[in-house]
Amino acid sequence: MDTEDGCSCSGNGECNDDSVCECDEGYTSKYCEISSTNFEELEELKLELLDILRESVESTKDKAKTIEIVADLTNSTLLNTDQTISAGKDIVDLVIAKNDSEAIPTFEVSEKTSEVIDNMVSYVGETDCEAVGNLTQDIKEDMEVYLNKIAKGLVSESLTDEEP
Repeated sequence: MDTEDGCSCSGNGECNDDSVCECDEGYTSKYCEISSTNFEELEELKLELLDILRESVESTKDKAKTIEIVADLTNSTLLNTDQTISAGKDIVDLVIAKNDSEAIPTFEVSEKTSEVIDNMVSYVGETDCEAVGNLTQDIKEDMEVYLNKIAKGLVSESLTDEEP
């Protein structure tokens, strides 16, 4: 049912007094537009893809492509869950070598990593308004490392592009 304030629950729920959808049984998401069964199947598929990417990080030479795929997979708030965002975060940790203070990501990896981080922050900002959840705390704890790695990657590329 659509309301005057723009709340729309795709015919699969009703807007409450706060203009938030309360989905009918068997439907989920912000606007009740996906069946719970389809959501679970898509989430499982997404987790499988992220797991394959995580397992391939060590053997791939194209870390920029890997992190680009993670950016794409974490971009949709419709199909993100704490599990999918956490899986994406694990891949970021591996790609940027979070625990290796000497490792500097490439410019391309730094750019795509910033997209993944933006997706993670957007997700937890929408789902954990009080910022008390475990995933939010994990991201918060690692944010300084992420930003330093990204900055090093962006700066090192610009320094190598300068002519003497």
